[in-house]
Amino acid sequence: MCLNHYLLNSYRPNGRKYPHLDCWGLVVYWYRRELGIELNEYADLSQKTMSEGEAKEKEHFKEVRAPSEGTVCAFYDGRDILFHVGVYTHGKLLHAHKAGTRWESVGNAIRFKNVTVRYYDYGA
Repeated sequence: MCLNHYLLNSYRPNGRKYPHLDCWGLVVYWYRRELGIELNEYADLSQKTMSEGEAKEKEHFKEVRAPSEGTVCAFYDGRDILFHVGVYTHGKLLHAHKAGTRWESVGNAIRFKNVTVRYYDYGA
């Protein structure tokens, strides 16, 4: 895996084609490129479709206590609503947002109060 390839991504809302990906688009792209696993793209994400997509994807993922290579990190607000995702790789979180694609510690990515992170492994 070449981490620089992912860091060249330019954030685009509902982006699903590299190098213009949003947070879910980056997870989908990483899973396809690194693991050969196809995830549903959910091309038009809104709060409603995020909730629907989360329910569908949980069929393929199992919540785990701690992240390992390829774990999806899901960020929830104080109302327990999913608002952001990234993938855990090389010991850190790779995620895309408006400020750009970053590779940083999960703890550093949690900058706000009342944010909960849950970890999900595919096919576990």
